[in-house]
Amino acid sequence: KKCNIFYHTANLYDKLIELYKIKNTQYKCKFNGDNITSIEYDNDVLLLANVNHRSGYDWKASMKLCQLYKLVYKNQNIQALTSEIFQQFNIKGGQRAKRSVSENCKQMIKDKQQ
Repeated sequence: KKCNIFYHTANLYDKLIELYKIKNTQYKCKFNGDNITSIEYDNDVLLLANVNHRSGYDWKASMKLCQLYKLVYKNQNIQALTSEIFQQFNIKGGQRAKRSVSENCKQMIKDKQQ
């Protein structure tokens, strides 16, 4: 009850069809393009696809970025998070501003690139 279940796949289409065949119920789901990214299952259980599946990352990488930059985790992909982070670093009161990146963050970026 009231939990999130993550799947190592980019699309939950097969899971939705499987649930329909078993339960004969159409569950509410969310899409990102033609991919089903979440299914609202019984007892407030949320089934979530790994939106970073194609880029080789998982939700843990997204969660780390959200914690590091104090963002709310909403199962965003890495691309969406980097866009949000970019906006945080480059906007200050409506003006563009140059911000510095912490050494910890620089090292994390370098490690990921290698």
